[in-house]
Order: sequence, then C-alpha cells, then structure tokens
Amino acid sequence: MTVSNLAVVIITFNRNALLEICLKSVKSAFLSQAYPLYVVVQDLNSEDQNVLQKFSSIITQVYSVESGSQSKEKLINDNRVLAWDIALIQQGHEYVLCLEDDVEVAEDIMNFSEKVITQNSDNPSFFGINYGSYEINQRPNTYSKLRYGIHGPASLISQRSFLRMKTKRLNYLQGLIAWDSWVEPIAKIGYMATSNTARYIDHGVNGTHTSEFHDRAYFEKLLLSYNVTKLNKSLEVMNLEAVHTWRDDCVNYKSSDNLKYRLKLYRTRLIQFTRLLFKS
Repeated sequence: MTVSNLAVVIITFNRNALLEICLKSVKSAFLSQAYPLYVVVQDLNSEDQNVLQKFSSIITQVYSVESGSQSKEKLINDNRVLAWDIALIQQGHEYVLCLEDDVEVAEDIMNFSEKVITQNSDNPSFFGINYGSYEINQRPNTYSKLRYGIHGPASLISQRSFLRMKTKRLNYLQGLIAWDSWVEPIAKIGYMATSNTARYIDHGVNGTHTSEFHDRAYFEKLLLSYNVTKLNKSLEVMNLEAVHTWRDDCVNYKSSDNLKYRLKLYRTRLIQFTRLLFKS
C-alpha cells in the first residue's frame, strides 16, 4: 500500500492543550513514515494557531470552519463528515484515520492500520477500523472483526465506506434522523476490524466535546487496555477473534449473517422514514 492511500485527519475545537497532546502522539506515530495530515479547526483562535505552528512540519493542510449557531452535537457530526470528505473525496485518499483532538494515540497505530488494511481491503464487508477496547487479557497485536458502529474518538474508514453512508442524503434530512441511527446500521452490514486492546487514550472526560461514552468507567477501562498495548513490540498483526464488552450489541462478525443485517438496515430505514411521514 502506498503512503498516499492513507491519511490522518484531526478535528479540533478550541482545546489547544488537548490538541497539542494529540499532535505530539501523532508525530511519534509518524517517526518511521510520514503520512498526509489534515486538521479541521472549528473557530480557529490564536492559541490554536500557536499549537498548529509548533507541529507545522507534519501538518499537510489546516481547514478552518465557523460554528455559527449550530448545536454541539451537530457540529461534531458535521465536522467529522467534513474531515472524511476532505481526505477521501477532495484529496483522493483511499483510507482516512479520523481523530478527535482529545485522544492520544499509540505509537504503533499507523503500522497496525496498514497491516489491518492489507489483510482486509479485498473483503467487501470490511468497513473500517476501530481502535477502542476495554479488554486487558488479549494479545495487543491482534484484532477482531465486529459488527459495530464507528468509534467517534478514533476510527478509520475507506472511501468506499464513506460513499455507502450517503451523508448528503442525511444532511438533506436536517437532523430529523440522528447521525448514529443513520450510520450504524450501514456499518453493521459488514464489520469494523477492532483492535483487541485500545490504541488510544481519551482525555475528553471534562472536555467541550465529551465522548458519547461519557461515564468515567469508559475512560478508566480504555486506559487500562491502552496500557497493555504500550507493551506491544511485535510488528506482526493478525486477526484473532475475541469477545468485546464494549456494548451488548457488539458481536463478532459471521459472513453467514450478512443478509440478516442487510434486512435489518432496510427495516430500520422503513421505520425511520415512516416516522418522518407521520411527523410531517
């Protein structure tokens, strides 16, 4: 896989201290090989500019957006879609690793990503990579194939997956259908290759854009799992199925269930659009 096929995007909003931690960890992950790095900054200020200047040697381009009067939740989702669009459509990369500014990533995250992509790119059911995990008794150089949605703080998707989401159609609905409710059933048709131990720390426990998993247990479990990953010295990456306790509906992928989950998507859309009709 060539370098230009994979890029990284960071989404940030006036949290310069957290952004600096994030960029520092990304720089460490780039030590063996550089990748295109884009930063989407909401309401750019002088403190943000200082941090971005400090890491200008690894940043390809900065995109500034204004918040206006939109809600926090809509801004988070819109900025994520913009980040995907910048890397996958405007810049033409095949894969993008999207990070929120409150995460600190493992040094091996790029190597891990490349190996997982190489092993799964030919499978049409491969939707992307999730880097979060609660597990501590797993081998850190392994991943599972899970039917689950996209982890907001740190995840990777392909251009093919992004196009499947039909985000323009969702945007046309102007928030009438929740972002997660729209995207998750699509992702569950296939699988997210998911690191069996966490490859990021989430520092956003008290942040402006707090993770959807906002209870303290989430941050603590993630950190314990990440500490296992830090011990990983192996360059070998392999698929080794493990049970993940992320959420009750987080299940291991079986290709024999593909039709069932496609029918679930159609059923979900029918219910969603039926409700919209009754509201209008």
